[in-house]
Formats: sequence, structure tokens, C-alpha cells
Amino acid sequence: PRDCRKCPKAADCSNLEFRSVAVGSVWEEEQASDLSGLQKRIMSCPAGYKMMRDQDAPDQDNCLKCSKDYYRLTPVVWQGDSSLLPDCHPCPKGASCPGGNVVEAKANYWRLQTLISGDYDYLESASDVCQAINATDSTECLFPEGFYFAFSKAWSDAPMHCTKLSEISSGLVCARPSSITQMQRRTGFTDRRSAIDDTNTTHDDDGTARVYQCM
Repeated sequence: PRDCRKCPKAADCSNLEFRSVAVGSVWEEEQASDLSGLQKRIMSCPAGYKMMRDQDAPDQDNCLKCSKDYYRLTPVVWQGDSSLLPDCHPCPKGASCPGGNVVEAKANYWRLQTLISGDYDYLESASDVCQAINATDSTECLFPEGFYFAFSKAWSDAPMHCTKLSEISSGLVCARPSSITQMQRRTGFTDRRSAIDDTNTTHDDDGTARVYQCM
């Protein structure tokens, strides 16, 4: 008979059952490297957690909740290489982060939160601008597009515009192409890179909380 496998750190194996400790995490069964049978491996950790996975140590698979002053808004999905696993983000300037996926704007600051539709990020809060009788697809409705200054934990932004998204509204909504936004976040606005310290620029900022000072 084969020996029982050691329960992974991110699971509870009491009462002869396998139960994930981090609610929303995803596991898959795969063949053990020694061909001794199937074993459970962590494949995804929910928002608010970072993944710990070593291919040679399946019992160490874990979803660690982001600690105080750190956060993560998007799930972590296994990409086949532990070196690609992202960390939790440091809390942005103007916000408080008690841990997990919670980011709360402090007094005199506000947090931008976009929704997603197809290839676009869009806002509901600026819809009144785009519903004005003189609004066109060139009307600026808000400014979130730009790049993240990692060294100051702050965003710098350019305008976004009223856009026709038929699946969201029969009129115009405040939106931006997601692909452009993500490219600009990763490259730091190539036409303005002199304003950024490349050694401090994050390349895992899709899904970061964007907090601004009230003007």
C-alpha cells in the first residue's frame, strides 16, 4: 500500500477530507513527480492572498493572506513557474490597508474603481458627464489612464473619454481601452519615461488600488 500524502499548508485534511483553508482557492490533481500517484496542487489563490508554491514541495503549497499595510485585489493564478508569482502590493499613499483585499481611502482622498466590459474599463460614477446633450466620443469625463510612481506610491493620470459601449448603455459611458491602459502601466508612458525611476517601477500593477487626493 502507498503511504498517505502530507496535507498542504493551505488545506485542512482532518476527518479524512480535503478542505481548502483560503475560501475561493482552486486546486487540481496532478501526477506526482515520483509517479506514485495523484497529488493536490494549488492552482489559484483568491484576491487578498499571495501564492506560495514550490514544484518540489507540494506539501508547502499555500495561499498567504496579505498582511497589514499590503493588499491584493486580483487572484493569483499558477503560470507554471514560481518566479512568476506576484507579491502583495504595498498600501498606496492616502489609503489604509488592514490586510487581504481591503483598501480604504483616508480623509481627503478618494479611490477610483473601474468595471470591465470586453476590452474596456469603464466608470459608472462619471456617466452624467457622458449623458450631457453636448457629449461626444471626444469628451473628457475623468482622468485615470496614466502610470504609477512606485517610489511615491501615487498615480499620475491623463484623461479618459466618453465612449460608446452598446453592451453597457445605449448612450456614452466614461471608458478607456483596457489594452492601452495595461500597456501604459507596464511601460510607464514611454513618451514620459524620464519622469520615472525604472528601478522602482512595478510591472505587476494591473489591479492595483488607485487612490487620489481630493483637490
